[in-house]
Amino acid sequence: VGVDYAVHLIHRREADPKRDITAALAETAPAVLLAALTTIIGFGSLVTSSYRPLASLGLVSGLSITACLVTALLVLPAWLADRP
Repeated sequence: VGVDYAVHLIHRREADPKRDITAALAETAPAVLLAALTTIIGFGSLVTSSYRPLASLGLVSGLSITACLVTALLVLPAWLADRP
């Protein structure tokens, strides 16, 4: 699920290689952030389950999606800025 966030950002960047990465990020980040937040909330609701395996699944999924979001919005743009 989280890989999509990076794919959308890279696709926006590759659609117009002359465009600055900050412009591509400004166009893509709100949609990616909204998609990630809805996914985090959806899986995060499982954390309240009394069934421990289900609660663990919700916690791990929420943390994983958060890591993918941070990577797509912070790490990837920094890496793409160095590419010609």
